[in-house]
Amino acid sequence: MRGVSIVLGKELRRIFTDRRLVFNTFILPMLSIFIMYSLMGFFASKMIDNAKNDDIKIIVNHTPKSLSGEFKKFGIKIVSTSDKYDDVKQKLYDKKIDGYLEFDKEFDKKIENYKSGNVPNVKLIYNPKDKKSSMKLNRVKMLFDDFKTNIIVKRLGDKNFANVLNLTRQEVELKKDSEKSVGGFIGMMLPFFLTMFIFSGALGIGIDSIAGEKERGTFAIMLIAPVDRSVIIITKIISIAIVSVLSTISSFVGIILSKPFADSILKNPGMSGVDKAVSNSSFTINQLVMLFVVMMSMTFLFVSLISILSLYAKTVKEANTYVSPIYLVVMMISFLPMYMPGLEAKTFMFAIPIYNAIMCMMKILNGEATALMVLITFISSLAFTFLLIYIMRRMIYKESVVFPS
Repeated sequence: MRGVSIVLGKELRRIFTDRRLVFNTFILPMLSIFIMYSLMGFFASKMIDNAKNDDIKIIVNHTPKSLSGEFKKFGIKIVSTSDKYDDVKQKLYDKKIDGYLEFDKEFDKKIENYKSGNVPNVKLIYNPKDKKSSMKLNRVKMLFDDFKTNIIVKRLGDKNFANVLNLTRQEVELKKDSEKSVGGFIGMMLPFFLTMFIFSGALGIGIDSIAGEKERGTFAIMLIAPVDRSVIIITKIISIAIVSVLSTISSFVGIILSKPFADSILKNPGMSGVDKAVSNSSFTINQLVMLFVVMMSMTFLFVSLISILSLYAKTVKEANTYVSPIYLVVMMISFLPMYMPGLEAKTFMFAIPIYNAIMCMMKILNGEATALMVLITFISSLAFTFLLIYIMRRMIYKESVVFPS
């Protein structure tokens, strides 16, 4: 035990006295996330505001008299009343106009005399790659919705005559739902961010602590100390795990600090329940405890995985080569809950390493996790961690691994 405390103290002292390492591991993730999300939120908000306030520039062909005075009400500016289609196409690509409207000839007369058959047609041409114009053109839809309502009123006398029935909706909050304080979009995205933060936190320090020291020759000097080699490798894993957890916390702080600026990204009007999840995101004590247990099991698994590859590698460059495919696999697995939200989680799935932790975190955030899910995830991750540590203990006694040169 004394040997563990000595080696652990030495490892942590080496990490926390290295200013460059402290900055890259604890401060840089927080700053990067804060700056990235803040800028994304700022530009997204600015784009939405511009789309709301700027006039829509369109070319209209065969403008009907019934709508000639309505365009201005919706901030729609008619640039030209007629144009060749090829010229319109070029102007759309050059972003000189936002859209092109073409009405049927004698549109008003067709509307007036319409009884059955083909309805009068309005053609809208726009550039879907121009996101700003696409957002602006929602006002064109509002114009025609208003126009249709006026026609109904004119024909029937009251727009309510068009309603066949009135559907009254009432939301009922179940007892279990009160625990679902973070769900929907956040419940799917947060497991991905957590997984990436934990892996990234363990990646840099894990490779430098083992492969880096092997390359510099300091790892061999440590083995001369009167401490069992297995104690050295286990202590290194503990120190890397401590640093990776602190790095994850640093990343979370960055997200919290940037939340006011990034709300415009998450608050998408077309996404139900997001605003509530963002503004009222909070955790119960049970959720926090379960989340902490799952995060710790995932941290030790990632640390062990990175450590064993670093121990096998001769240099830092070689270690990065080995870890890169693992990083891609972890990223793909962490995306699964977002693209398969309706996937039923069977009990045996919580025994699959990495995937089990991501699924478990998603269930915790949605208030659907059980103690059995967390227990299976924790035991499974810990079992694979101990297996990797056992392999490392065998590897560290091999001179070809410790002294590759």
